[in-house]
Amino acid sequence: MDPITRLPPLTALRALEAIREMGSISMAARHLNVSHSAVSHQVSILQDWSPTPLFVRKGRRTELTAAGMSLAETTRQAFNSIRHEVDRLPIRSRQVVSIGAIPMLAQTWLTTVLVDLVRDMPEVSVHLGLALFDRPARLPPSLIISFANRSRLTHGDRLLFRGDAAPVCAPSVLAEHGGDPDQVLRSARRIHDEDSRLWRTWHQVSELPDTETARAPRISIEESSLIRAAALAGAGVAVCRLALVRDDLERGNLIALSSQTIDRDFFYFMRRSQASPQNADQERVEAWLLNRARKDRGGA
Repeated sequence: MDPITRLPPLTALRALEAIREMGSISMAARHLNVSHSAVSHQVSILQDWSPTPLFVRKGRRTELTAAGMSLAETTRQAFNSIRHEVDRLPIRSRQVVSIGAIPMLAQTWLTTVLVDLVRDMPEVSVHLGLALFDRPARLPPSLIISFANRSRLTHGDRLLFRGDAAPVCAPSVLAEHGGDPDQVLRSARRIHDEDSRLWRTWHQVSELPDTETARAPRISIEESSLIRAAALAGAGVAVCRLALVRDDLERGNLIALSSQTIDRDFFYFMRRSQASPQNADQERVEAWLLNRARKDRGGA
């Protein structure tokens, strides 16, 4: 069979993703802003297309089978890859030097030498990422701790703490700009997330104009822990998740530059894996993590 004809319609896959995320056809229809019958029609298309049952009726509810859950998860990952690539399109025209490193080396060495690298070559745009080829095999998780907009959370997800973010920098960067936070925000080199959404969003809600030109050399980093590490090393000013840099702020290793935050509707959350059977130990660990999140970060 031709590979293209093997794929079901994208509209049906979008409905499948929504059913997995929202937990029912009714909630999926509400999430997609379509009628219940429209989603039910896509369910029928998928079931007719698949040689294996993807859905099962339980009373008045339609639920995913193990095969349906597997296809839905693969679909979610594929659509997220497309969404991520769409966000990255604006930076594809840039000439960027991309560096990949194993996590330990990246965090303990590469982010510190990054300061000297961009100082010696101020005209170069640098992209720092993680090379995970050394990651060992691991057991499937029973509890998944992740990060998402509240609208993407599903029934049963437990909020750990908020994901709001604000600009921060190392004390050395603030000193270089006369101790003036506004001057840092106007002229210090920025550390961007990979698609620059955080800075773009922050400028949209703040009163400070975006003075960085579209073609200005920049540092872009694809992972939050590396963004934090680069900010701690004094590589520039970054928009960081406040829950993750709270200790750095309290110790004075990072300085908050503005009270204006973004992403107040984003959260770190815990989800039970549907692929792993629930047991008493899992429940104890889940409760412990929730209590610790409230103690350490005030909860969500």
